[in-house]
Amino acid sequence: YGEEFGQIGGAGPDSKRDMKFQKELSKLEQRLQTRVSKLNLIRKNYPSLSVGDFMVLREGERYAVWLKSYFNERTLILFNLQNKSIEINAALPFPAHKLISLLDKKEIRLDNSNIANLVMPPNSSNIYILEMDE
Repeated sequence: YGEEFGQIGGAGPDSKRDMKFQKELSKLEQRLQTRVSKLNLIRKNYPSLSVGDFMVLREGERYAVWLKSYFNERTLILFNLQNKSIEINAALPFPAHKLISLLDKKEIRLDNSNIANLVMPPNSSNIYILEMDE
């Protein structure tokens, strides 16, 4: 029953472990639940994350920069799957002057409205809303 949130089972009768509820979750499971709940709320509030156009801006073996757009809403999704920080430069198809993190509300002002230049910590991801030039 824990398959929906990644609870691992074994073979045979061990594959049907009981679901763990709030007070039974480990600290790591609680952090995962908090993160997934936050991502679900963000997805609900920003239609570009569930519908609209998808563009790959940059990808490598251990990183990705994606853009989702729906009408005038544009979201930038980044993944760094490495054990080290990386600097990512991604050309933006829509001029923007600021990125606002949907995870922690931190803002990044762009020096060039056509390029997002970001430093990603090791093993991290983020979702930004693009504040567009007018």
